[in-house]
Amino acid sequence: MDEDQLALALGVPEVGLELAGEHGGGLDLDLTPWLDDERARERYWAKVYTGGGPDACWPWLGAISSSGHGKFHLGAGRDRRVCSAHRFGFQLAHGPLPPTPPGQRRSHGVWHRCDEHSCQNHTHLRWGPLADNTADYYTHARLRLSGPLSDPRGRHGRAVAIRQAILEAADGPGRLAAFRAAIAIPRPWPEQDGQQPLPA
Repeated sequence: MDEDQLALALGVPEVGLELAGEHGGGLDLDLTPWLDDERARERYWAKVYTGGGPDACWPWLGAISSSGHGKFHLGAGRDRRVCSAHRFGFQLAHGPLPPTPPGQRRSHGVWHRCDEHSCQNHTHLRWGPLADNTADYYTHARLRLSGPLSDPRGRHGRAVAIRQAILEAADGPGRLAAFRAAIAIPRPWPEQDGQQPLPA
């Protein structure tokens, strides 16, 4: 399997690859009409959990894609569109992104510095070259034994577990405790006597 095939198998878009369907997440969708729509903004923020504080990840509480990213529905009927929630949130904080010129492949995207695919905290998001995102993903996936990319539940399973834990918990401190428990990486192996636990 070559590097491009591995990237696609892991759900990391190839540089310039135009994706369609669920994983595409409205990557080339112009979100400008919805960024000023008060109802769209209210609906977006109603699906974001910010109870961990300004520096914590803010998990998405709505629909989750197979890649673990939040899915945000815009419009209705024939005009209904789906976009990646973090892409919408990034543009709410930083303004509209430049569109991909017709006939050209997309070369930049919004990506997570925290590796938490459902995170909506705009300070954890970055606009940059897709090649950098792919390189960052491979580096983190190889080197992090205790981060989100090492979760045996997978990206989708992790995002769904976090969402469900928060939604099923009582408001206030109960939600924060549920969030903290859900982001802990389950270890699929028992620790041996004298073995050092993995860093949290």
